[in-house]
Amino acid sequence: MSRAQLTSTTQQDSGGAVAPFLAGKNKIINGDFGIWQRGTSIAVANNQYSYYTTDHWSLTNGAVSGNAWTVSRQSTNDTTNLPSIQYCARVQRNSGQTSGSGSYFSQPFETAATIPLAGKTITISFYARKGADFTGGSSAISCYLFTGTGTDENYWTAGYTGSASVSSSFLLTTTWQRFTFTTTLALTVKEMTCTFFQSASGTAATNDYYEITGVQLEAGSVATPFTTASNTLQGELALAQRYYFRQSFVAASQHFGLGQCFSSTQAYAVIPFPVTMRTAPTSVETTGSAGDYILLNSAASGVTCTAVPTFSAGWNNAGQVVATVGSGLTAGNATKLGGLNATSAAYLGWSAEL
Repeated sequence: MSRAQLTSTTQQDSGGAVAPFLAGKNKIINGDFGIWQRGTSIAVANNQYSYYTTDHWSLTNGAVSGNAWTVSRQSTNDTTNLPSIQYCARVQRNSGQTSGSGSYFSQPFETAATIPLAGKTITISFYARKGADFTGGSSAISCYLFTGTGTDENYWTAGYTGSASVSSSFLLTTTWQRFTFTTTLALTVKEMTCTFFQSASGTAATNDYYEITGVQLEAGSVATPFTTASNTLQGELALAQRYYFRQSFVAASQHFGLGQCFSSTQAYAVIPFPVTMRTAPTSVETTGSAGDYILLNSAASGVTCTAVPTFSAGWNNAGQVVATVGSGLTAGNATKLGGLNATSAAYLGWSAEL
């Protein structure tokens, strides 16, 4: 048996020597908050359930008013109280908000990722600190682990079959601290959601937030040194893109995908995904206006779209949209869909989130 195997199993469970930086040890995806395909500052309006922000993390703030939040990427700026982790997520109650309902910042686990942990002791660990105006009750956040016996359900939108939960509260200061939470999963567990809850009180001021990073969920009763799920930059992006892929137009020569004209005004465009997604997407996210998108016509010049591209079909490895122009296409000809120019706001976003 290699030392890597020994330290990640036997010694971890016995509280002995800590594990090295192993890929696959951490079951949390994007635990260092390095992947932000949807943008680095995500506004979450009132009454949202499972609203995705940084990759594979969602915010739920319930059916109340005066409870708008923002999740943003921040630099940790501290190598003394936490390891060398570049970014954290700031979960912020917007200034002026008055609801005391709080928010739930969550990562769900699909059934395929949960079953290998069923019946095992697991440890959740994370680093956190609070802002100067934090209004969470007793300056604490709570970590919940919700579990269920169903298949690939979304806890926040439909609940779990056979739902159960365990939780623990942690007192925050304005300095980074590491916290740990150990529990044993039932043998029947087939899905789970790891959640951080902040209550709130009074009217939010400018710095009513907490920051979190280095989130890890691993088998065993000891919190080992943090590493990302893949232990590589590209690997972590690929894990995130299993659930969400956004293709943004950032250069004049870039295109989204190739396709074929089926009339003088419309064409299909197929967008290949960089990794196989969890399930076939059933819709596409877009932004900007129709004029942010162009189709290449038979004369090899761009024709500005008259409508934002719409969803046509989705598969695990690719998505298809319909793009529309006023005229100028030739049915049967090949084409490509792109953005108008290097400053175009155009993007296509495909989701396979739970």
